[in-house]
Amino acid sequence: MDANALAANVAKAVSFLCLFPIALLLVWLSFKLARESRAVETGWRRVTAKASDAGEEENKINLEWFWKEDTVRQKFDRKGSFSDVKAGDALGVWVNPADLSQARPATFGELWGAVIVTGGFALLLIGAGLLIMRFVGAEPAMMPPGGFPMGPLHAESSRVAPIPYSAPVDDKQPIELREPSEHWKANIFWGLLFGLLLVLPPLLTFSPSEPHLWKRLLSIAAGIAWMVFMGRTAMQNRSRTVRCDRSEIHVSQPFGSLRIPLSEIKKVTRRDITEHLRKVRESTRNRGGLDEDTLRPIVIYILYDAAGKRLLDVDSGMQPAQEMSRFLTRMKELTGGPIPDE
Repeated sequence: MDANALAANVAKAVSFLCLFPIALLLVWLSFKLARESRAVETGWRRVTAKASDAGEEENKINLEWFWKEDTVRQKFDRKGSFSDVKAGDALGVWVNPADLSQARPATFGELWGAVIVTGGFALLLIGAGLLIMRFVGAEPAMMPPGGFPMGPLHAESSRVAPIPYSAPVDDKQPIELREPSEHWKANIFWGLLFGLLLVLPPLLTFSPSEPHLWKRLLSIAAGIAWMVFMGRTAMQNRSRTVRCDRSEIHVSQPFGSLRIPLSEIKKVTRRDITEHLRKVRESTRNRGGLDEDTLRPIVIYILYDAAGKRLLDVDSGMQPAQEMSRFLTRMKELTGGPIPDE
């Protein structure tokens, strides 16, 4: 089983065993809460109550209201919706005619806030499950003509003799490059991983009457913001194309495009980010990470103008690989020499 098929199977397992069951549970909970809120609006009575202290009981508050020409006084805990009520405040309250000890503040958030939150997160989890099933492992990496370049280990184990590589001749025809699929798939993976870690724990124990509800809502909001940000990044990486013709480089992406005339490009350098990561690891003395020889090379090519302004970064893994080789050949001809390392 290749890596893409394995990733697709893992994505399906995560969706069907984790995301979709939780989403269905939230859908059921949302309908249950909506039915209760609707029953309150149709069967309970709305009155105006006045709050007063409950004597020596600090965690209690008295609410008084008129009911059938009589004054009703009930004692409630200072928690949830009643946690911020002070003595002397007047507030609208839904009262159960069958049991006057049951009362709820007559606000939209009190009745429908939990319904909106649970229903929204159910849709979010369903969308996340469909997204990872659609994109993770959905397509194999593009294979350039002649097959993949073989590393030392692969070359030793293969019975087929490696074909000598020669740089393609630049015929001046347009070159179109796309970001490797690993980029946007990684964006989806890390977006869902950290986003769900922030969203699911407070959501599964969500209670509208919790005293410090804002902390849970803040964590949920942060998780949603992170997933939206990484989703936007994934969309941009998946749709980003770099097209180089005889006169300019056109970078097309969902959230903005860029045009760079070839006449402005005066310098191109090569930067190996893998070396930078190794130096960071050595400086922090982190010996528990990956061995250096197992790190995948991460190389970018940086285009500068005459003033040294950074115009564009191009990943060496952009596809198709043959077109990437043509692009580098064109950059060498444009700058009049080989591409130096930074």
